[in-house]
Amino acid sequence: MLLTTLRLPLTDEVWLVVAEPAVALARLQARNGLSAEAAQQRLDAQAAATAAARAVAHRVLVNNDADVAALRATVADVWAAFLADHPTVAAAVQAPAA
Repeated sequence: MLLTTLRLPLTDEVWLVVAEPAVALARLQARNGLSAEAAQQRLDAQAAATAAARAVAHRVLVNNDADVAALRATVADVWAAFLADHPTVAAAVQAPAA
């Protein structure tokens, strides 16, 4: 989304979440009830954006080939590392809402 809306300059860093093509295809079919052909066409239509996203200088690469629990655990680890590296953000996140 950042790439297609040209908002990348507004970010401090990029976290890229990727999945193997076979995993993405199966998930798209299951989620949207698409045939293999229709799902592949949709993925092919997104190929340019996917290639551009992989070329961006990203700080974090999150592999999303496993289940949701594994993804949540990975994101929690990455988020904890991010907060450790950015104490000002950590303080703001932990501060009570006004």
